[in-house]
Amino acid sequence: MTQQQTGHQPHGAFCFEYEGQTFPWQEKFITGAELRQEVGEFDQPIVWDQADGGEVTVTDDLRIDLGKPCRFGTSAFFRRGEDSRMDAECRLLRTVYPSVTMSETGWVEIPDYRFPPDLFNRKTGRLGYQIPPAYTATPPDTFFLDPNLKKTNGEPPDNSSAGQTPHGEPMLVFSFHMDGRWKPSASVQEGDNLLTLTRAIGRFLRGEAA
Repeated sequence: MTQQQTGHQPHGAFCFEYEGQTFPWQEKFITGAELRQEVGEFDQPIVWDQADGGEVTVTDDLRIDLGKPCRFGTSAFFRRGEDSRMDAECRLLRTVYPSVTMSETGWVEIPDYRFPPDLFNRKTGRLGYQIPPAYTATPPDTFFLDPNLKKTNGEPPDNSSAGQTPHGEPMLVFSFHMDGRWKPSASVQEGDNLLTLTRAIGRFLRGEAA
């Protein structure tokens, strides 16, 4: 995002910058929900550019002081384009899982994921997970499998519970954490990524350390 001087304006008005466009605002403070409504972004995460080069994810209840320059935009990961992290991750996933899909909101799904052998009542099924707004600093910590998946003895899979995907579809929910082993890099290929995460899910299902 371009570095434009924003903040307190003449005649008692304030403003902020979103994706290079300046928006006026009459109050000194704005909430995340008001910001989202004002810019018309209801799908992708919004981040607040910090002076040190970092980003803060804007939640609906966040209260932002517009008395100083404020710049916002969609998360760098969720911006699409040939050189975006999101598309690079998707291309890498497709080298192993050609059928994978990735939505604009970060929902990843492999419709024909091959389960570890001799563990479940079917060989393949759906695997999905939601990429969090703070990715890559924070990896997904939950994944979802077909709701009718059972172990070969007819019992539910270990560490699973009935639940819903972020878009409200019933699926089995698994709590999954990388336990400090997640080490991403600015280069998709050189550090952890969604492919290494998906492989870690396979190890988790086999009962091995992720």
